[in-house]
Amino acid sequence: MGNAQSTLDNRVQGLSWIGSPKGPIKYEGQAYYHEYQNATLWAVGDFNPDITKSAVGNAYEIHGGIRDYHVKIGGGKSVTGAPVSDETTTADGRGRFNQMQNGYIYWSPATGAHEVYGNIMLHWQGLGSETSWLGYPTSGEIDTPGGRMNSFENGQVVWRNGVASAIGYKDVLVQKYNQIGGIYPRLGLPLSTAMSFNRVGNGFMMPFRGGSITVPFDSPVPAAVATQTLRINWTGLECQVRQEGEDELAGAVSALAPSTKWNNTKKFPDGNEPWKLGHEGARIMYTNFPIYEGPPANVVLTTALVELDTNAGNPSRVADQIVSFLGNASGLLDRVGALSGNDVLSGYGRELGDIVNSFKELEKSNIWRFLVNLFDSPDDPYPAGVLELKWDDMQRNASNKKVLRRSDDGHTITWTDSITVIGRDNGGDVGVYAFYFDVNIIASQDHL
Repeated sequence: MGNAQSTLDNRVQGLSWIGSPKGPIKYEGQAYYHEYQNATLWAVGDFNPDITKSAVGNAYEIHGGIRDYHVKIGGGKSVTGAPVSDETTTADGRGRFNQMQNGYIYWSPATGAHEVYGNIMLHWQGLGSETSWLGYPTSGEIDTPGGRMNSFENGQVVWRNGVASAIGYKDVLVQKYNQIGGIYPRLGLPLSTAMSFNRVGNGFMMPFRGGSITVPFDSPVPAAVATQTLRINWTGLECQVRQEGEDELAGAVSALAPSTKWNNTKKFPDGNEPWKLGHEGARIMYTNFPIYEGPPANVVLTTALVELDTNAGNPSRVADQIVSFLGNASGLLDRVGALSGNDVLSGYGRELGDIVNSFKELEKSNIWRFLVNLFDSPDDPYPAGVLELKWDDMQRNASNKKVLRRSDDGHTITWTDSITVIGRDNGGDVGVYAFYFDVNIIASQDHL
């Protein structure tokens, strides 16, 4: 043991790089310190007004980013207390640290300087400190609901109810994703099957088709925000080639998004009167009906149309039966495998394949046979229309709007995608109808 004056003065020997002193020796917390231009020397000991009669231990230097941080959090009065080691290179060579009275301050070029102490420090050390999977601290110890926490490069250590536990950022982000419903609500699918995440500012972010989830270094509470919503409107039906002078129509349009379990069908007509198209001046039926609004997802659109030659029965009943059939067909989703909250990526790679192939089979045979058997023979069912809309294509199409205008009809339709169906009646006459859809990607900033 020596006194503060001699101990601090003697420690300067061989440390010419620390520069000139910036004032007298001072006392703070439980230690004396002497500040120099490029470093500060500390020696732990009891206070004595006469520093030449004080009793202190060894003197240690602290400098650079660690010194700046130590001053920021309160110096000798901080939770870490004074240094009890010189600044030292870490085991992995990436950073530096000072052992303190009550913990450590670690620094690296990527993370800056942060303190770690107490039970969280012990848990981190048990995993391997900076060489563990957690890496270097990216925050000091802070309050969290029910406890305390430190953030690290790859995760967080939280102390609650006397127990410390470590969790990786990916786990934090995925837990939040499952908590808000996984794929089914606004965020939709992740941008990568691996659910990768990136460092953004002072935290980590996991991107999704419809938004993102972030977890900051200074909080264990992740935040989810929806930034994009997909809306698909069925905007109209066009008679391109008619079978009779005036076609009386019934049918339905269906939207199916397997990854979100979305299944919506719009029948026509809604009432008892069939839709009448084909005569002069009525070649376009303007609808503008939203058939999908939700997370950005791959969507399968299907159409069913029957030309009612005899107008037998109630056209609305005909449409109801078509809707029922399309609903049953959409039940194929159950055989694809529902995406659950516990396994958010189950079936990710086959989101559409089985569904589309099943509907293509319907297009070839099933729907045609069903409709022929369902209606009186004079009625003319059209083959099912099937259109697969992929998210990447929809992003491009949404900004590439088209406008349908006909010289023989005053209506106009805005559209991005269409389905054309061709049918032939018992007399061999051909009819051609086009269903038009408008894809919209709506910007938002909704916190989930």
